[in-house]
Amino acid sequence: MQPNNGDELFRIITRLMDDLLGEAGTSFDGQIGYAILAASGGTPIRIRIFPEDHPGISWEVTEGEEEVYITALLPPGRCSEPSVSFQPLEVQISFEGETYVVNLPVRVDVRNCSYQVKNGVIDITCRKS
Repeated sequence: MQPNNGDELFRIITRLMDDLLGEAGTSFDGQIGYAILAASGGTPIRIRIFPEDHPGISWEVTEGEEEVYITALLPPGRCSEPSVSFQPLEVQISFEGETYVVNLPVRVDVRNCSYQVKNGVIDITCRKS
């Protein structure tokens, strides 16, 4: 009999949730900052998500095995395109006279960082050092 892939995925999710809730201890606030990523037939990996909100902009930092991803939401009605600069432990997003510093959970290789802006969303990818 072939195993049901849905059952296996459920077991993986259950183990992940047990692990996450165990890590949270008594300070668990109901927000789980992790995601499960897997290609078809691939092994799921656990990644940490660091959401942040600031006046004018909000972002989420996602740490994968080899890269760090930042997704930032720009406010509607902005007049200028943002500029992005990279440092080993931070990314700076600047637009309309404001600069926002995104602290990174690990060092990145600034030569292998890129970004694109589309429909008010900045997608940033940085390869880990």
